[in-house]
Amino acid sequence: MARVLIFLLICAARVLAVEYLWPLPDSRTLTGGHADSRMDHFHGGVDLRARTPLRVIAPTDGWIERIGINPPGYGRTLYFRMSDGNTATFGHLSRYEPALQETVRDSQLVIGTYRVDFTFDSTDAPRYKAGETICFTGSSGRGPAHLHFEVRTGAVQHDPLAFYKPKDFDKPVIVGVRWIKLSDYIPTAIGNDLVLSASPRVKSLEPIAFMVRTFDPGPWGRNAVPFAVRVYENERLIFEDQCSEIDLLGPSNIYEKLVYPEFKNNDRDVRRLFEWPDRNLAVDDDLPLGWIEDFVGVVRIEVEDRNGNSESVRIPVEAGLPKSACAKRCRANLNGYALTGDEVSLKLG
Repeated sequence: MARVLIFLLICAARVLAVEYLWPLPDSRTLTGGHADSRMDHFHGGVDLRARTPLRVIAPTDGWIERIGINPPGYGRTLYFRMSDGNTATFGHLSRYEPALQETVRDSQLVIGTYRVDFTFDSTDAPRYKAGETICFTGSSGRGPAHLHFEVRTGAVQHDPLAFYKPKDFDKPVIVGVRWIKLSDYIPTAIGNDLVLSASPRVKSLEPIAFMVRTFDPGPWGRNAVPFAVRVYENERLIFEDQCSEIDLLGPSNIYEKLVYPEFKNNDRDVRRLFEWPDRNLAVDDDLPLGWIEDFVGVVRIEVEDRNGNSESVRIPVEAGLPKSACAKRCRANLNGYALTGDEVSLKLG
């Protein structure tokens, strides 16, 4: 009953979500997607192709929450608090609308530096109606001219495309699935490919876990990451990766999400469907989420896009007995890595 209630609440939240105005009326071409993997982080928003300068409009009624100018990063940036409480972040701007631009220039003169970062109180912040111009695209910070667009709730970055129509009726695509056993698990292991067209099966005396290559074709002119990827044991949910959300306060190292050799060749669609096991894992310890042991049945890997379309693969699995001699041996020889925050305990050539 609790699961049904949670599902209904999630559906209601999607129905009631505010649909924003598209912030760049003169361009809808995406050059970068949410959660694309970069060298040291996941991309927190979407990038829109934009010559300089194109006007950027307020997606809803709201107020200016923060203005920052940071040459090595987002360049000229604007944080706009929207009517639903979320914050829209716009980066790589050329300038702000005239009143804001004057405020920024005055602040630079007072501080004596080009780099500024200041916030407004909600009681006296500049306010704008939906559709009014708030800034202009540019090429400040890193990269050529484009608009970086994020939607944040606190420290969580959401997929901005989830707030827009047209609806997407195309299912996400599962390109490939790999499995890995506990004893050979290291961050650079690539796993064992499964031929999805040939009724794949997995049999192992050890605990196993899965990795998936997947993307959402969508209506945006480029492939994107899905909304979520889930793993079920006989329809019992054991792991979920919310691809559409990035917690800036959580561990940010790419090795917690991606397999390194795949990352070098494929910049966005490899997802690991398990959490890191500790190298000091004892025989009697529970494995972290996503690892499958002492199990005979069907594992289903489900990929869902931001509009509720889904695709699944079902794989018959026989996975390791936790009390067996093999289980004791593979845990004793575990090659896993324990990561804390951004610390990486491995060396890559």
